Amino acid sequence: MYYHWKLQNKSLLAGAQIYNRPYLLASALHQLERLAEEKGDMRRKVPRAGPGSIVDLFDLEDQSTSRLLLVMPRDADPERRKISVLSPLGSNLLGLKKGDTSRINLGGRSLMFQIQDVHPLS
Repeated sequence: MYYHWKLQNKSLLAGAQIYNRPYLLASALHQLERLAEEKGDMRRKVPRAGPGSIVDLFDLEDQSTSRLLLVMPRDADPERRKISVLSPLGSNLLGLKKGDTSRINLGGRSLMFQIQDVHPLS
């Protein structure tokens, strides 16, 4: 069972490395800044994925589900499902809310996810 889970989620863990291209990193940092500005807006009631959020994903291709915790790079631990907000996967999820879909290329494979839920920790 564990081996099957490991194979099934290998593509998610591939997205845990940190960006090595400046323009991709700049885009992720811009998303973080936008989220910080919106956090002070009390009118916004829909939780969005950001640092400290638990995100439930549904893989639209293989119908599997995954739960990730978005963290700052120093706290990242992909084996424990703690994904850096500066990784390709983490930055792709920034700002998304329940019901949003997202496509990302990980490990040479194009994956499409739907956000099932976002649980802010703070």
